[in-house]
Amino acid sequence: MEGLGVGDIRTEARGAWLFDRIVTTGSVVLSTVGGSEAGTAAAHRYLSSPHTSVGAILRAFGARTAQACAGRAVWQMRNGHPAAAAGFVLLVTAYRI
Repeated sequence: MEGLGVGDIRTEARGAWLFDRIVTTGSVVLSTVGGSEAGTAAAHRYLSSPHTSVGAILRAFGARTAQACAGRAVWQMRNGHPAAAAGFVLLVTAYRI
């Protein structure tokens, strides 16, 4: 996935692997995502690499999400209304992207 390695193909491949594992396992716990001691170490190395940044990861996933949502109805659910604090209201807004 482009954007996960600031131009370094190896780092981008590791980032794509890591986030594929997050989706596959349904976890963000690195020992679970890594699957083994070597996988856990690889995930740590990727996240601490100078070739990765939070901003680049967020931009890559924002672009991926926008592409996946193109032409679809997207629902936003939030509990921002004061009545939601009492558990009575869930505000739902639909957008067409």
